[in-house]
Amino acid sequence: VGFWGVSFPMDLIKTQMQNSGAIATTVKGTGGEGSVLAVATRIYKNGGIGAFYRGYLPCVARAGPANAVVFLAVEMALKETGAPRSDRRVGVVARTFTERAATQLWLNFGALG
Repeated sequence: VGFWGVSFPMDLIKTQMQNSGAIATTVKGTGGEGSVLAVATRIYKNGGIGAFYRGYLPCVARAGPANAVVFLAVEMALKETGAPRSDRRVGVVARTFTERAATQLWLNFGALG
């Protein structure tokens, strides 16, 4: 939650720049209306400091359930691979899961050929 309190305004600026096409202007080096400072100033003039946090509460409210689902999916994948707890590194898990999935596909569809 604390991280989002700091990063949410920058994400809002980035999103507004993407939606307005301002990033293309900034990349060309012309700056002006497409600069981060110009977009931040416009947001502040239109809505004050609160404008930088519009949509913050729904974002924080969905964080708990969303992260819980991700952790559940990861734990289920780890359990499915049968990797011992000491070996549950991303690379080991991905390789084991891929090998088992490929074997299962071969067994299921290889017999059809």
